[in-house]
Amino acid sequence: MAFTFFHIAQGIQWGIYFFVLVIAVVVLFFMLLPLLRGAPFVPLYKKQLYEAFNFLQIHPGQTVVDLGCGEGRIVIEAARKGARAVGYDINPFLVFIANKKIKQQGLSHLAHCYWKDFWRVSWADFDVVFVYGISNIMKRIEKKAQRELKAPSKIVCFIFPLPSFPPVFAQNGVYIYQAK
Repeated sequence: MAFTFFHIAQGIQWGIYFFVLVIAVVVLFFMLLPLLRGAPFVPLYKKQLYEAFNFLQIHPGQTVVDLGCGEGRIVIEAARKGARAVGYDINPFLVFIANKKIKQQGLSHLAHCYWKDFWRVSWADFDVVFVYGISNIMKRIEKKAQRELKAPSKIVCFIFPLPSFPPVFAQNGVYIYQAK
């Protein structure tokens, strides 16, 4: 049996179907994994970011971490203020975008984002911890913060507060806590 143009075209078509299927599975995996781990990508409102930074007065010499950094908005803003800023996210596509934005803005000497699960990272060396987690992980966030953060470190939560800590600032879905 001789191969015809039709057979070649049909093989290419199946190759394209397979390629699209693989891409769809990879994209879905990296969209669902953050949801299962507690921090899906949800863009932050500029107003919330402004309120948090206005209250915190981030400055050079501080170290800031954004847990579930997404496209790096918080990391970039902290670096603009002169702080050393680090972000962690389990979505490599968002980490790539964040690092590209950091480089474009000339902040690579102060900021970087990593493809890593933030539960596996120590928070002890940070002055400010930002997290936009969903409600079912906030108790776990609180326990890790109690274990690893020492005064005068602060933790900033967006939309979902920590269940037991009293915030030192609470306004428009921004909750700021003082480590003890």
